Amino acid sequence: MDDKELISQISKVKTNIEFNQRIFENLSSKEKQEYKKILHKNNLLEIYTFWENIIKDIIFSTFQEYKTSILNSKVLSNYIIDVHNKRYLRDAFHQELVEKNSIKISKDMLCASNNLTFEEIKKILKKIEFNLENLSEFINSDNRIIESMEELKKNDIIPLNSSDTDIVKNNKDTCFAYVNLIVEERNKIAHGSASDEIYNSEKFLLIYDFIYNLVRCFNNYLIYCTTGLPKTNFRNLYIVEVIRSNNSDTNAILCIKNLSGHIISKNTTLYICIDNILKPAYIKEIRTEDKVKTNEDIQPFTSYSIEVYTEIPIRKNSVAKKKLYYKANRIKIINSSDFQLEM
Repeated sequence: MDDKELISQISKVKTNIEFNQRIFENLSSKEKQEYKKILHKNNLLEIYTFWENIIKDIIFSTFQEYKTSILNSKVLSNYIIDVHNKRYLRDAFHQELVEKNSIKISKDMLCASNNLTFEEIKKILKKIEFNLENLSEFINSDNRIIESMEELKKNDIIPLNSSDTDIVKNNKDTCFAYVNLIVEERNKIAHGSASDEIYNSEKFLLIYDFIYNLVRCFNNYLIYCTTGLPKTNFRNLYIVEVIRSNNSDTNAILCIKNLSGHIISKNTTLYICIDNILKPAYIKEIRTEDKVKTNEDIQPFTSYSIEVYTEIPIRKNSVAKKKLYYKANRIKIINSSDFQLEM
């Protein structure tokens, strides 16, 4: 998501908080006492609703933009397992499967969560096999987030949950504790419980500033994760294993499985991605599962061993760090026995 769109959406939240404050300032003293709780509820729901919607939008728009690189059998398996583990999603999933004989990965199902803590965000990202290793460090080292949290602390806005308070004191994963605070306060409103503290508009503007910086940083993290990944008509090929490493004199041999609905020409140029850098890989030889050399094209839903020439070093223990792509002209990637995976 670009900065202009992000700023446009978050600015509406600030406008509404300031509008609520103007209403509050024009009330009588007695009315102000009554309106405090309403103001707290309105502003908190405004911030949480923005947080949940914008994070889901960022994740799903990133998935949509790079889905031809991201989507593979593992991601599809993660998605289906997660849907089946949630009854409220399972029924809708089965209905679509029966009626349309297809699977469509939607935002509502991929990003399903009504309590969007950072743990929930990590679960969503894990489903699409995003690297979470640097997430905490990337976000907690952001200067704007650090400054925002300092302002929150100065104004006595700290997580009330004991474990989260310890996190704040230890200065580790602090921003995640603040997100948990917002989620907990929203849940209290949703379940009719009284809030432990009523925030005024000035405090909500500080929370707004923190959320804006956190969303901006999270958006940047997904940009960082996808830098160099191919878009549009690139498709992923599943590398089962590296049979032989390459060097200056020897080409690499890969065991692959074509999980797409495409027939891939034997003359197709493949692309290997490592550390977000794409390099071409040229097919020199194709063998079937029975190790028989073939001049035929690579068929859908079939395993092969292929000898490839590429400048990228390929080692037997590095299969998890590399991805293999090819360029395709069609959008639909699965079409077997009238079943479709919609893109």
